[in-house]
Amino acid sequence: MYNSKIIQYGIKPLTGYLATIRDSALYITQNETYLNFDTENVSNFQKFDYKSLVSVKLYNRKMRVATFFLGMLTGAVVGALIGYSFGSDQGWFALSADTKALIGGICGIGAGAIVGGVIVKASDRNFFINGEWKSLHEMKESLLKKR
Repeated sequence: MYNSKIIQYGIKPLTGYLATIRDSALYITQNETYLNFDTENVSNFQKFDYKSLVSVKLYNRKMRVATFFLGMLTGAVVGALIGYSFGSDQGWFALSADTKALIGGICGIGAGAIVGGVIVKASDRNFFINGEWKSLHEMKESLLKKR
């Protein structure tokens, strides 16, 4: 299932689920659906002719959220372990190992969120059509290989 963001010439970007790609157009729907190149009836889908397309961005929204939160969780755990490994201090401004683990965990959440965000952005697939039939065909071929 691909969430898509359609960029066209002079029109506000549109989002939806990529339903299918035909010879000269791609089709999206607002209902959750899996990409299916064998779809016969496309009358329920919104059509985008290749000539009007600037770019198409594909992503998986559920995977994005999971990756982001996994990054945060991993960062929190690693940060807490590092903080705890420094042990307790002695003296006037002493911190306990537990306090260091808490501080490390909080810092790790931020670092993990950044790493998760970078991974999420890297996993997006951008196809630049620029009104060219060949580019739409290359997009279709790329998605067919991934099946």
